[in-house]
Amino acid sequence: MEKYKIIEVSGKGSFGEVFKAVNRENGEIVAIKTMKEKFSTWEECMNLRELKSLRKLQHKNVVKLKEVLRVQSTLSFVFEHVDQDIYKLYENHKKEGTRLSEPEVRSIFYQLA
Repeated sequence: MEKYKIIEVSGKGSFGEVFKAVNRENGEIVAIKTMKEKFSTWEECMNLRELKSLRKLQHKNVVKLKEVLRVQSTLSFVFEHVDQDIYKLYENHKKEGTRLSEPEVRSIFYQLA
């Protein structure tokens, strides 16, 4: 994890935390998801369904998994960084008192399908 410098916490959930970080070697901004569950072996990590799926998925509408790290017993996924997800887009509209436009809704559903 020395390769990355944590900038801020992006989110917290029941399975872990997501951090915005910078790669110290090349300056690239990434998102690091750190799992709450502890893993005693690398094999245990590699058998996770989430990890198996992420390693196979290569699509423009799916955030790219760049690296998998296990430091001591903590598992972390390094992803490309995206500024905003669908939930944040929705929350921003809600704060402004506006709704998502029909083209925005169509685009979201198209990407999900």
